[in-house]
This record gives sequence, C-alpha cells and structure tokens, in this order.
Amino acid sequence: MTSNLFTNVMLWVIVLLQGSLLLVLVRRVGELSKIAEVGGLFNVDLLPPGSRAPRFEGVDQRSGKQLRTEIFEGSGGVLVFLAADCSVCKSLITKLHLRDDMTLAVVCVGRALACGRFSKSLASGIPIILDGADDIVSEFRISSFPTAVVIDRTKRIRAYGHPKSSEEIDELWLSANAGTFDLQNANSAPLGEGNV
Repeated sequence: MTSNLFTNVMLWVIVLLQGSLLLVLVRRVGELSKIAEVGGLFNVDLLPPGSRAPRFEGVDQRSGKQLRTEIFEGSGGVLVFLAADCSVCKSLITKLHLRDDMTLAVVCVGRALACGRFSKSLASGIPIILDGADDIVSEFRISSFPTAVVIDRTKRIRAYGHPKSSEEIDELWLSANAGTFDLQNANSAPLGEGNV
C-alpha cells in the first residue's frame, strides 16, 4: 500500500514538472513570435542587395491580371510581403498607398480566404498576389513579416525593411534610391560599392 502511494505521488510530481516545462516553452515561443512579427528577427539569409530579384509571377487577386517581375522595369518599386495571420500586417495593409515614382505590389502569404479579406482592405490600384504555397517567399528568402523589398528599375534588389507604416515604406524607397540607409530605423541592408 505504501509503495502504491509513493508511486502515485512520484507520477504526479513528474506530471507537474512536465506541465511546468511545457508552460515555459509555450511562453518562450509566444515571445519569439511577437519579436518576429514586428521584424525583430532580421534574416541574415536574405538575398544580398545588388543581386537580381528572383523571377516571380502570380495573379492579382482583385483584377485577375497576371503579374510578373517585369512590373518593376522602368520605375522600380517595392514588393511588400504580408502574412494573413500577422497583426502588424493587418494594420499596415490599410495604410498602403500608391506613389507616382514607384510600383507597389503586395504578396500575401496565407490561405486564399484570409488573403481575400486583405485585398478588401488594400487601396485600389495596388495589386495583391496570393502566395499560398510560399513559392515567392521562398525565392526571396523572406522569414518574417511584414518585409518590404526595394527593387530597382533593372530588377535588382536595393534594400529590405520591416515597415510598420506606409511612411516607413516611403522612407525605405527614398533612402534606397538616394543610396543612404539607416540600418537601425529602416532595417535596410546598405549597398556596398559596385552593388548598384
């Protein structure tokens, strides 16, 4: 009888320890996801500035038109990667606006239904591509959201950023074209000599 009591007590102690460890693990994962969601985990595996932007194609979820990398030829622009389950992305998509001096396009990562809701929040004239299989995200090596990629008129990557507002996208675009970067504020990767 005493051994059964001892065994039961020990089993409950083990169960409580495992539960405590699981709780700590869940909290840590939650903290890391919050950091990643606001762009705190900058991906060092991104394609280097100056490299050719990967070819991509997709269908604009609103117009049904086929979109390709060539949309950036001539003027250049910004390709914004958003995740349908990212709270910062949900806020950012309502603030995006067009500029006369650049092309702006959005790549939505997630289920078609959730990305469809995103497209309703987006200003007219800005194309949104569904990347349900993460093909475009993988080609650009994007690992956190939101991420903005500045692509120049020759389809080369100029800079990266993790914008939380449309103004930050504008700043990233302007600094990439002026050749000035503020890594702390814009999270952009500076171009070295000869990378233009």
